[in-house]
Amino acid sequence: MTYEEELSLFIKRTERERNSISDKMEKLRPCSDEAGRLNHELRLLNRRHIKELFELNAKYHMPPPEVVDNSKKPF
Repeated sequence: MTYEEELSLFIKRTERERNSISDKMEKLRPCSDEAGRLNHELRLLNRRHIKELFELNAKYHMPPPEVVDNSKKPF
């Protein structure tokens, strides 16, 4: 499998996981304990996805993503 194929599968899987938690959160009151627990779960999931993306990039010897800094450009 190529990097592009694995990246595509990774993106689809992460979107599916995030959407399932977001769908559950939409049905709850924003300040409920369950919403707080799901929000925490979503943050942990995001950290795991970032770690997996870095591992995927390392597997194919891809450079880390470039940081774009637009703060120096005039408005």
